Amino acid sequence: MQKKLHQKENKYLKETIIPTINNNNKLIIIINKNYERSEEFLMIEIFIPKMGANIETVDIGKIYKNVGETIKKGEILFDIVTDKATFAIEADGDGTILLLDCKEGQTLNVLEIVGYIGNVGEQLPEKKIQQPIITQPAQKQDQEQQPNQLQQSNNQTTSANNQQTSSINIKATPAAKKLAKENNIELEKAFAQFQGIIKEEHVQEYINKTKAEKENNEKNCNIIKEEISSRKKVEIKHLTKSKEYLYSSVTIAIPTTKIKLKLQQFSQEQNIRLTMLEYIIAITSIAIEKYPKVNGYYAENHFALYKEKNIAIAMNPDKELLVPVIKNADTLNLQQLSTAMKELIMKAIKNQLTIQDMENATFTVTDLSSYGVIEFSPIINSNQSAILGICAEYDSWKNENNLPTHDPKMNLILAFDHRLIDGKYAAEFLQAIKKKLLE
Repeated sequence: MQKKLHQKENKYLKETIIPTINNNNKLIIIINKNYERSEEFLMIEIFIPKMGANIETVDIGKIYKNVGETIKKGEILFDIVTDKATFAIEADGDGTILLLDCKEGQTLNVLEIVGYIGNVGEQLPEKKIQQPIITQPAQKQDQEQQPNQLQQSNNQTTSANNQQTSSINIKATPAAKKLAKENNIELEKAFAQFQGIIKEEHVQEYINKTKAEKENNEKNCNIIKEEISSRKKVEIKHLTKSKEYLYSSVTIAIPTTKIKLKLQQFSQEQNIRLTMLEYIIAITSIAIEKYPKVNGYYAENHFALYKEKNIAIAMNPDKELLVPVIKNADTLNLQQLSTAMKELIMKAIKNQLTIQDMENATFTVTDLSSYGVIEFSPIINSNQSAILGICAEYDSWKNENNLPTHDPKMNLILAFDHRLIDGKYAAEFLQAIKKKLLE
């Protein structure tokens, strides 16, 4: 999409282009070109691209370039990390890095400007990066609070009532609240005895002090500290966010003998290898049509139900979680779905998955059958209401003509958000899958 703004009074032409993926599956930072009538110059605007419909923030990974360095088109500026993957951000033109206002581990909003590339000596446009702002009333309140602090200090008592009142009347600047939230700090507890307005530097001091105390305790304990990768940090943050639900689950046992015969027959007829996972995904995508609540999520005061059936598959090819998505799975026949699944697996192994391969999931399937797991508790992803867990086959016996007959089974587990789905609804959904599998 292109948008051109002609502004005669300001004498410039501005062109904005949406971020795209290049032929090497690299995410390109697109530019805004500004042309003045008196002198033509190129200014490359570096910003955080849109990563998908459900992704509003990303974390900055490794930074490869610094302010003042020259850079050529295609060179990597920095990595951005989502809960799904890490993507390299390339420059879209030659020049000097005039501004790069981000740091490793920082969380930023999508479409947020973080810098510019241009010519040495070129004047930077007005900075558009969002900054925490302390409004004038808050500043005034801060100034008024200072004499109050002195008076309170002179008249301070140790009564429990005064301490309780201090903890209730916690006041903090927006920047302090933001930093506290990012570090999971409850201001009411951490600053219960604090008098006055809590500022960002106060929160940072608390973070540094707590970190130092923790490191000191670890030195005195039998602990080995293992660093966490940027991807894992984002995954933890994402999973923590997705805990905003009422977790429940149901499990159903399914005989596997008949299903395995069907898979073998289909594979021979179509000259492909149809796996149990692929078959279950296909059946699940069809069953969703009758049970749409498993294909949505609870939003404030309403249920959001997706129209498409985009099935995400959790996998760990490099020991870190990847969740590629089969788009519109319900519209694919078994052969098409099997092909799509194998393509995603090969991309994951070769580290070639793109943003498009992992966005807009509406329902997730996770398979631990290859590890011999027969029972586990799948975690529901953000902006989803359910996840289907596939377990390993296990030995089971049934009575047939008064004789014990081997009847192996496998478990399917549906974890769901009880705010949207009740136990009966979940059980019926699993029964629908079981019935279709055994037809």
